[in-house]
Amino acid sequence: MQNRITEIPQIHFTDSAFSVLYDVVDDPYFLDRDAEIIYEALRRRLRAVPFCDYLKRFLYKAAEMTAPFREVPLEDFRRILSESFRETLTPVSFDSVTAKPATLFKNWLTQKSVRRDVVLLLGFGLRMREEEVNEMLVKALHERALSPADPRELICWYCYRKGYPFPRFTAFWELYGTLEKEKDLPSSLAGEDAELMKYLLQVKQGGDPSRRAAKLRETFDNLFARSQTVAAALMNAEGKGEKTPASVTEADLEKILCAAIPRDSHGNLSPAKKSLLCALFAGKSPSRQRMGRVRAGKEAPDRFDLITLSFFLASQKRGERKKRYMDFLEETNGLLDACGFGPLYVANPYECFILMCILSEDPLATYSDVWELSYNDEEKS
Repeated sequence: MQNRITEIPQIHFTDSAFSVLYDVVDDPYFLDRDAEIIYEALRRRLRAVPFCDYLKRFLYKAAEMTAPFREVPLEDFRRILSESFRETLTPVSFDSVTAKPATLFKNWLTQKSVRRDVVLLLGFGLRMREEEVNEMLVKALHERALSPADPRELICWYCYRKGYPFPRFTAFWELYGTLEKEKDLPSSLAGEDAELMKYLLQVKQGGDPSRRAAKLRETFDNLFARSQTVAAALMNAEGKGEKTPASVTEADLEKILCAAIPRDSHGNLSPAKKSLLCALFAGKSPSRQRMGRVRAGKEAPDRFDLITLSFFLASQKRGERKKRYMDFLEETNGLLDACGFGPLYVANPYECFILMCILSEDPLATYSDVWELSYNDEEKS
């Protein structure tokens, strides 16, 4: 883990996080005090990058600013947004709103997160390419990239790729709303525009070939089933009865993943808000309630569900630490990519934490110990 970056510009979120990761795992005491060193880095050196910083960084780069990033007045960013949205004829909402654009622009520039629709509108308002929109969806919102299974997002993607302004999106969207048969297509529509609408007609008639949502569900179910097999082996080795994979419940997995997190008299995990890492991780500790809702189809799996289960499986693989790390990256990134998510992102504190743990001698124990430290510290404060 060499080539450490010692000076990180304020807008290089990924480089800054990698610098912290390398400092932690290269620490000469890491193998003896891994949990303490990781916890200290999480508390003192890592921060969750809010959406507003991603937006400001995009504007900073697009405007080729030279002043220190943190010293650019908020009003300068707001003015760029206002002028660009006006020039591109982009509204501040897909629906009618009463809020003034200036107010919404200021909100976007100060909020930790925003709705997905905001990023789609920024794509038009700031003349973003489809890869730039996807990067903001994945890195700033931690959501899936543009979905070809969603007609509106497919039209957005097509417009970004072609450089079409928002009024062209509106025309496509309104046409899609009235489209019932191929003969309804306007004769003036030709080339790729016509192919787009023919494809959307197939989607409308139930012929959408995309299986992204199904792939996400399939991937989660497969990871959970594999986790049940590994958990059963662990529990049997500890003499906790004869467990079969099918008998391993969400509660069993929670007990393994969250072994050191305090519990109340009813056996429930202490609330995540009592951990000093809660805000940094945005409540990403695994719980039986969350896993149960996902398995029951009441909630869709997200990237963090996949990452946590993949981490659990990787944590039980023996061998050289760096190889385990590389294998984990390859497998997890493959799963995320297949489900429309971006690869593991070290600038996200929870994902950086997972990578640090993977590089420790006993990843699962380290993961558990760091959580325990965060609750113990909360009790002292």
